[in-house]
Amino acid sequence: SRTNNVRVVNRAETPGAPYKPNHRADWMYALFIGLGLAAATAFGIDYLDDTVKTPEDGERVASLPTLGMVGRFSPHDGLRSPELVLNLDQAHSAAAEAYRLLRTNLDFTALGQPLRTLLVTSSAPVDGKSLTVANLALIMAQAGRRVVVIDGDLRAPSLHRLFRIDNKHGLTNLLLD
Repeated sequence: SRTNNVRVVNRAETPGAPYKPNHRADWMYALFIGLGLAAATAFGIDYLDDTVKTPEDGERVASLPTLGMVGRFSPHDGLRSPELVLNLDQAHSAAAEAYRLLRTNLDFTALGQPLRTLLVTSSAPVDGKSLTVANLALIMAQAGRRVVVIDGDLRAPSLHRLFRIDNKHGLTNLLLD
């Protein structure tokens, strides 16, 4: 009364190696996916990085030319003072030449009329604005120009320390009087 419709089509064979997991293929997939993600991350970070690292980056971002570059100078560069890198006895140091080049380039930007006002500013508090102003003022004074330096930083003025003068009366006192 009961029919058996089960038949053996092929005999089962014992495999020589396990079917899963295939460690070699898994390692290859992981290697390619890891390298792909690393490359995509590196390109993404480079694409999203909008910081200015070179003069060309600055010219591209601001559409303005670079007037000069002054590197970081230390006492190991043959300079006597780590604060004010330009002294009269160091007239031929690398720092002095960098500031002279900056002064010359500033002169060429205002052909036909003398440079009357110069503002030095940046977005970070420790970019070297005061040091740049002090050294540029000394270089301009050495060239025979009349120079007035005004420290507009009301919270943390520092030019008085660079020039070694007291800070009893500042910009606020002058404006209030």
